Amino acid sequence: FFDDDAPHARAELAFERGRDHFDAPRYGEAVSYFEQSVEQKHDFADAHYYLGLSQHRQGRYEGACDAFSMAVCFAPQMGSAYVALARAEFTKGEVREALHSIERAMQAGERGADVYKLRGELSFELGNMPDAVHSYRRALAASPDDALAHTSLGYLLFSQSADYEAGAWHLERAVELAPDDPIVLCNYTVLLMHRGEL
Repeated sequence: FFDDDAPHARAELAFERGRDHFDAPRYGEAVSYFEQSVEQKHDFADAHYYLGLSQHRQGRYEGACDAFSMAVCFAPQMGSAYVALARAEFTKGEVREALHSIERAMQAGERGADVYKLRGELSFELGNMPDAVHSYRRALAASPDDALAHTSLGYLLFSQSADYEAGAWHLERAVELAPDDPIVLCNYTVLLMHRGEL
């Protein structure tokens, strides 16, 4: 007599233990448990997803991409896995692949400011300034006080689109929101230099 539910039960147990280690955070131990989980239940999308997150936190981007790809294979509407895949691909320098993944995330319903900011960054890397500007504006529509969206949009408008006034406003707003952020300050410095204030 074989208990058909036993592998699934073991997969769930390993997943819960993996989550405990992930939250601790102890990513090495988490990886071990998530690997056990997907061995017991190959189509366990959440376990593949958390395996990818754990590997990404360890700097194991190739493995993370593989795990996220498995997650969306078994759960095609898991937008968070597409976002995570896009981040891992971008870290590896695979910008076009990352843009494709972020578009899949948006199709799956992901519409947060972080998604639009990542799309903006990817579009900028690919030289598509209109899409980058549009993406950062969508990020600000979702989160009006997002300093990084303000500074990114401001820098683009100021340096790439020749819209000085709008760019300057966003750069100044970013400094109001995050006066100690190094990226915000770096972009603001460009504005001050342009004005001759440095």
